Amino acid sequence: MTTEGGLHIRHHFIPFAACRHLSSLPGDLDDYERQAIHFCHHWLKGTAHFTFHTSGSTGTPKRIKLSRRLMAWSARNTLQYFGLQKGDSLLVNMNIAFVGGAMMLVRAMEGQLHAYVQAPSRLPLSEIPGKQFDFYAFVPMQLQSMLHEAPRLLASLKQAKGILIGGAPLSKHLEKQLLPLQARMVQTYGMTETASHVALRPLGKPLYEAMPGVHFSCDKRQCLVVHTPHLPPLVTNDRVRLHDATHFEWLGRIDNVINSGGIKIQIEQVEEATARLLEEMSIRCPFFATGIPDPLLGQKLVLVFPEKSLTKAAEEQLLQALRQRMEHYKAPKAVLYQAYIPQSPSGKILRQLLDDSPSTDPQNKADH
Repeated sequence: MTTEGGLHIRHHFIPFAACRHLSSLPGDLDDYERQAIHFCHHWLKGTAHFTFHTSGSTGTPKRIKLSRRLMAWSARNTLQYFGLQKGDSLLVNMNIAFVGGAMMLVRAMEGQLHAYVQAPSRLPLSEIPGKQFDFYAFVPMQLQSMLHEAPRLLASLKQAKGILIGGAPLSKHLEKQLLPLQARMVQTYGMTETASHVALRPLGKPLYEAMPGVHFSCDKRQCLVVHTPHLPPLVTNDRVRLHDATHFEWLGRIDNVINSGGIKIQIEQVEEATARLLEEMSIRCPFFATGIPDPLLGQKLVLVFPEKSLTKAAEEQLLQALRQRMEHYKAPKAVLYQAYIPQSPSGKILRQLLDDSPSTDPQNKADH
C-alpha cells in the first residue's frame, strides 16, 4: 500500500491530491460517496469554516459553524494521542454530515492516512470481514449490534491503535461486554461545538482525561465548563465530579434531573439500572425514563417503551426489581407505551413523548 493518503471508496483509490481538483472522479459514485469527496475538496482548498448540525438529542437541532483552525487542532491532537502515522488506515463509517464522521476525514487528511469510506450501517464491519484498520470510531449501537449478531467481526479490532466510542451514551453493561476484546477502546466526551472530543475515558476506568491543551472547571451548578485554545469557555449542562483541572467523572445531564416529591432523580442512573435488568430478562428494545406531571409529586418518574414490547408480567417484574435495587423513592412508578422511541442518526435515544397521553393499556403489549 502506498503511504500517500487518500480515500478508498469501494474498489477506487482517490489520492487526496486528486480531491483538490475534482476533474477525474469515477463515474459510478453514489451521492454519499461524492459528499465525502466534496468535503475533502473544500478542506484541501483551504475553506475557513464548515457548518454542521447538532443531533437534537438535548433540544432542537442547531446549526454550528466551526473554524478550520479548531478542526485541524482537534485532528492533530487525536493523531498524536493514538500515535497515528502517515500511511496508517482508518475506517469512516459514521455519518459525515455530522461532525463525528467529518472529523474522521479531517484526521485522514491532516495525517496523510488511508480513509476507507462506508455509508453508515448497523454492522459496519460486515462489508469488509477480516479487514483490519489502525483507527476506528463507532457509536454504541454499532458495537452492540456486532456483539449480538456477528461477534466474529470484532476480532479485527484487537490490533487497532485506537477505537473511539461516541455519539450516544455507552451503557455499563455494553462496556463490560467490550472489555474482554482487549482493544484500545475509549469513550469520548465532546460535542459539535468542540469539533469532536475534548476528553477521553479508557474503558474500565472511571475518569475522563482532557486532551492536550484542554482543561476544565465547574460552574455553580457543578456543571462542566470546557476551556480550549480556540474557543471561549464553553458552559455545558453536564453534571460532573471534577477531580482536578484535567480529570472528571460524568454524572449526567442537569436537564435530565427530575424533582419528584422533593427528591432529585438523575435520569441516566435510572436508565442504567433498567438496562441491566432488561438484559437479565433477555429483553432488547429501546426505552427511556422521563418525568410527567403529577398532582401529588409534581413530577412522576416513568419508563417509556414502544408498543407491544413488554407483557404485563414482564412490566410488573421490571418495576418490582427496580424498587428492590434502587432507593424506593427513586424507582420508576409506572411504564408507559407509545408507537415508537425516537432516535438520532447516531442511535441516541431522544427522550420525547410523542403525544400527551401515552398508552398504559396492557392489551397493547405482545408476549415474548
